[in-house]
Amino acid sequence: AAFDYPSGDELRARRVEPYRLVASDRRWYLLAYDLDRDDWRNFRVDRMREVSARTRRFRPRAAPDAAAYVQESVASRVYRHQARFLLHAPAATVRAQIPASAAVVRARGSERCEVTSGAANLDFVLMHIVLLGHDFDVLDPPELVERCRDLAAKLLSAAGNDGR
Repeated sequence: AAFDYPSGDELRARRVEPYRLVASDRRWYLLAYDLDRDDWRNFRVDRMREVSARTRRFRPRAAPDAAAYVQESVASRVYRHQARFLLHAPAATVRAQIPASAAVVRARGSERCEVTSGAANLDFVLMHIVLLGHDFDVLDPPELVERCRDLAAKLLSAAGNDGR
């Protein structure tokens, strides 16, 4: 298949071997092998223009799990920064609090889960994790641990010198 797809302010021609359509957070994505980039990519279907089917046949490749790949791409890969947290709450509870487009939530036993998310600014991701209301540990990146300390000191200061 071939189509035009936005890249910044311009449309670029893409040649792909389509694999699967995936619905995620009220949008449809095409997971396909991008022939020019020699890698798997996902494309929002509503952004594809001038779509044409090609008669070229191809042998299906070993593919990643389509739903997981698209969710990870949408939730973190497209952002400048990625962060991972270990939340002390069941995965089902956290999934109910976070849209699939905002984070990937993986169970780590029955009472904990790992959350991976991305943003242009790590403070943004951290703020969302804090607002979930669960205890958590920062797994990655290491500099986010120091940022937690800095913000904790500011919050304690804002609460008054005695911390109450």
